[in-house]
Amino acid sequence: MSPQYKLALIGLLGVVIGSVLSIAGNFALNLFTHSRQHKQWVLDSKKAEWRELIGTLTRSARCFADALPVIGEYVPRVITGDQQRRIFEADSEARRAIQDRIFIAKRTQQENTLERWSSLTEKEDAVSFWDEWEKLHQTLLNSAYQDLGMKQSNPQ
Repeated sequence: MSPQYKLALIGLLGVVIGSVLSIAGNFALNLFTHSRQHKQWVLDSKKAEWRELIGTLTRSARCFADALPVIGEYVPRVITGDQQRRIFEADSEARRAIQDRIFIAKRTQQENTLERWSSLTEKEDAVSFWDEWEKLHQTLLNSAYQDLGMKQSNPQ
């Protein structure tokens, strides 16, 4: 075998090895980037679901509380048809928000969110309603912080 042939063969082998390493490096980089993007997408989706759930339940809670008497209030509250409709819609929206979660469904089930919401809506005075709401709200915030890997600025 001539020396020129050996040099050409070594050069060709170097090109092949370089190409294989380049392809493998690109594949590994693509896999790493995709995996990272997927994790960020899941995290962003969880964040959006927590925000929507907590916001919806907060709005619905305010609607319910507006129709509740304060403890010791002896004046009977009269709820108009419009108020009844708003309460029904708020409850429906809250239940839908709890039940249609995808990324945080397991966590909301672990926290018995639907059952706790149902119990909350059965309160007959504003004080007990707000006490229970505070507990549920804090549980949801703690779960969101934990699920998103965030530190709480004001843990309770």
